[in-house]
Amino acid sequence: MTFLEQAKYKYQTANVLEKLIAINVIVFVLMYVFQAIAFLFNFQENFILDWLVFSKDPEDLLFKPWSIITYAFLHGGFWHLLGNMLLLYYSGIYFITYFTQKKLLNFYFLGAIVGALVYMLSYNFFPAFAGTGRSYLLGASAGVMAILVGIATRVPNLGIRLLLIGTIKLWYIAAFFVVLDIIRIPTGNAGGFLAHLGGAFLGYFYVKQLDKGKDIGKWW
Repeated sequence: MTFLEQAKYKYQTANVLEKLIAINVIVFVLMYVFQAIAFLFNFQENFILDWLVFSKDPEDLLFKPWSIITYAFLHGGFWHLLGNMLLLYYSGIYFITYFTQKKLLNFYFLGAIVGALVYMLSYNFFPAFAGTGRSYLLGASAGVMAILVGIATRVPNLGIRLLLIGTIKLWYIAAFFVVLDIIRIPTGNAGGFLAHLGGAFLGYFYVKQLDKGKDIGKWW
């Protein structure tokens, strides 16, 4: 069995969480390959990236409607990717224990959509962003936060054992990331942190609606 055949087999037998992580990693590598090709042929290096990231400008969404999804598979660097994928993996493991794998996709994509809309609305509403030049959003964080907060809302008192810390409740971990995003808003990348909070809100709201017997992601 060749390497490609092995990779194809592993992907086909992987669960949704593993596939989601694999897609993020593959896209990350491909974007650097495209940038290298663009450099060698003297093309604009960010040509493809510009068509996939989510812009703060509403008119851009009209011309690039797919960007409200594609931005959630792009990352600004290795550490950005690694941090998101680690959090996605560990929160996702617990998530698919209490929810279906289909729900994992619902939370990821809806979290990304809500996060993007919060980002756009924030840039066009809050005075702090007045006069801001070109700005765009990328990264899986909003979708990942939706999954983390979603599972923390479903089983808040689930004990999670952390190295050097011991066992703490899951909702403490989720609350830590939410508070961290809030306090970092004035320090830079405010739009990104607001997008994270949008994803977190979606995760909480989705679970509360499920508790009422309503699946807001059923149409997805």
